[in-house]
Amino acid sequence: MAQPIYIVRGFSNTEAGRISLIPAVAGLWLGIYWLYKYFNYWPSISEPYNFITESYYYLIVIPIDFCIAVWAHIVQYELTIYPNVNLITSILGIITCALLINKALKFSFFLLTQLGLRFSHIALVFFGPAFFGIFWYLGGFVLAWLFATH
Repeated sequence: MAQPIYIVRGFSNTEAGRISLIPAVAGLWLGIYWLYKYFNYWPSISEPYNFITESYYYLIVIPIDFCIAVWAHIVQYELTIYPNVNLITSILGIITCALLINKALKFSFFLLTQLGLRFSHIALVFFGPAFFGIFWYLGGFVLAWLFATH
């Protein structure tokens, strides 16, 4: 008597990678949202962290605020008397604004690569302040622990 054979197909590596991309993108957007709220208060943060948050303020918050300003202007301006047409027009305005920012970033990246900078140099410029802040915090924590009197 032959036993039935069940073939169970699991996720392949590419399917698992695609599925894990969803929480990664969601986490990235939640992180950007949290940082967006945090970076608005960069002048009240102690040194040297205020310099770090100021650099990210100009890299992250200013482009997002620009898109929000475009949205608010289009919605407030009311191009037509129909609110749904105005909503669609404002959504198209935001998409256009995001595409323009994307093209500007790609062009900036292209110019930097033409100047001889590699991706690692550009990534260091973007992530360098964050690494400096982390090392400064950890160094201060270790030194405070090391020289604690009680």
